Amino acid sequence: MNKIKFFIAVSAFSLVVLALPSAASAQWYPNNRQVYRNANLKDSADRLKSDSRDFERAIDDAIDNRGSWGNRNRNNYYRGDLKQLAGDFRRAADKFEDKYGNGRNLNNSADAARDMLDAASRLENALNNSGMMNRYRGQWNSMKNDLNMVARTYGYNMNNRNTNNRNNGDWRNRVRFPLPF
Repeated sequence: MNKIKFFIAVSAFSLVVLALPSAASAQWYPNNRQVYRNANLKDSADRLKSDSRDFERAIDDAIDNRGSWGNRNRNNYYRGDLKQLAGDFRRAADKFEDKYGNGRNLNNSADAARDMLDAASRLENALNNSGMMNRYRGQWNSMKNDLNMVARTYGYNMNNRNTNNRNNGDWRNRVRFPLPF
């Protein structure tokens, strides 16, 4: 009987010793990953704020300049809309950067992120419809990368305006079969 108890005790101790490194790494890795993601998102928020200001100025200059772009009939329809949409996007990016703060609680800035992504989607659609997207494609693509990072972080879909698919972190809702607990 003592041999069985000794064997069970040694087995349990060896399992604990083997499991300890994996438990320790599981505790440290997500925290480091969270800090890295927050630093990248903070940089993206700062870039979006400054790039949206530059983009708004470029759109305003192109529309006010009335050069080769302003004289086309189909684009005259979008002139006021583009200025308004570029301003909305800039204000939404400013608000997101302000609300994001240090990024400790993503719920504080979730609504601002959704508003910014919606404004960006409306602006992108108007740019495509007006024919100006080719002119600003490089500038827009650099902002689009940051917008996609924001969308992935918050669980929103950047490409369509239905942003009700936010992933709130409750893994039980994503399991396809009922759980007993």
